[in-house]
Amino acid sequence: MKRYILFISLLAGLSALAQQKTVSKTKAISSHANTVAPKSKVLDSGIKEYPLYFKGFWLIIMDEATDELGNHMLVGRIKVLEKDEKKRDAFVNKAIHFSESSEDDKDVIISTDQNYKVIKARPAYSSQVISYHKKLKKFIIGGNEYGYGDSKESYVRKWQPMITVVNLEQQGEAYAVKNDYSCYLKDLMIEEDKIHVLAASEEDRYNHKLEIITVDLNKFHAAKEAYLPEILDPVSHVISENNDRGRMEVSAVSKVGSDYYFSTSNLDQTHMIYKTHVYKFDGKILEDQPGFTYFSDSLYTDSHLMKMDGFSTDSSKGYVFLTQRIGFKEINLTKINTNFYVTKNSKIKLFNYIESAKMVTLTNGNIVVLSQNENKMWEYSVYNSDLTIIKTIKTNLSDHYYPGKLKVTDEHTVESIFYDTKKLNGAVLQYVAVH
Repeated sequence: MKRYILFISLLAGLSALAQQKTVSKTKAISSHANTVAPKSKVLDSGIKEYPLYFKGFWLIIMDEATDELGNHMLVGRIKVLEKDEKKRDAFVNKAIHFSESSEDDKDVIISTDQNYKVIKARPAYSSQVISYHKKLKKFIIGGNEYGYGDSKESYVRKWQPMITVVNLEQQGEAYAVKNDYSCYLKDLMIEEDKIHVLAASEEDRYNHKLEIITVDLNKFHAAKEAYLPEILDPVSHVISENNDRGRMEVSAVSKVGSDYYFSTSNLDQTHMIYKTHVYKFDGKILEDQPGFTYFSDSLYTDSHLMKMDGFSTDSSKGYVFLTQRIGFKEINLTKINTNFYVTKNSKIKLFNYIESAKMVTLTNGNIVVLSQNENKMWEYSVYNSDLTIIKTIKTNLSDHYYPGKLKVTDEHTVESIFYDTKKLNGAVLQYVAVH
């Protein structure tokens, strides 16, 4: 295995993020109105559905988290569809300042009660992920800010990770994670007050490398510029030595004991080649799992054409992959042992070349795949450990909807977040009983 030894560094850069030190740049607005659209008929009794709709706006939810009382916080984007303010939802107009352009859109944080009735909303950084921290009793949001970076030649635009820590009332602090080149937060791995920022760094323009920056919420300093948020002091960081071309996508993270497992895929659009890696990270050392690139099974003879749609692992049972081969109307759900040999494979039929699917693994070993059926409707398929379908749950959502995220809520339930690509019906959250 390749081993990337942890090295300590103080990251420099990020000279201008035009935000205030506290989160409350724009005051959060409370809502007493029900902004949820009328519920449509759900085909399966195992699905609980919560549409979230604001008149005159298009809403995309990236992620959501739930506190111990069942309240929710959602992060995403909201876009103006109706130029006439009088034809828009009054609550959103008051909570978020939009320009006169009908194309204006904003990143947003939304707080709701247990039934997804909106309590507050406010503008935010470009948010990717959110988690609830039980010890702090606060939500931790990972996002990005596109600002100016200092260069020898001139000021250049670049992405920098941002971490926001707030309560349900959206009161708290925002922090910047400095870097001397563009760096885009993909996920967070949280351990008490320590946070591992999983990022796609761009030392070479348009080509992403995996980077993990570790910070501590108790270690920060004030920025020189009064308008910047506090800067989290990096405890350490580690960078992969892989130099793959193209932008990088990162799978969901699986935690086994104290170790984290995840996969990355870079797409070289010039040659239409995917390059995929599997990594283990123990909090200090990043290990590339080279066995993944040496599959002897004929399923992976054209591995550079394989697009990764899902990944999970339990180190005692091996790995689970959901992959799609470019140009083929099928997806492979594959189980692989710890030596990276294929032990089980199930083919899932696709009905056009551009479809994709989502996958999660439950604690009992069952696997849930979200994909479209022959009627172009989304459905959940539950597989046992032998990759045999034991249950199918049909939804009422057509291919006009797209699932942004599929998550495990508990050992019997998964959650999926959809948005309407036709910009008509807002976002939809589904909780699905899969036992």
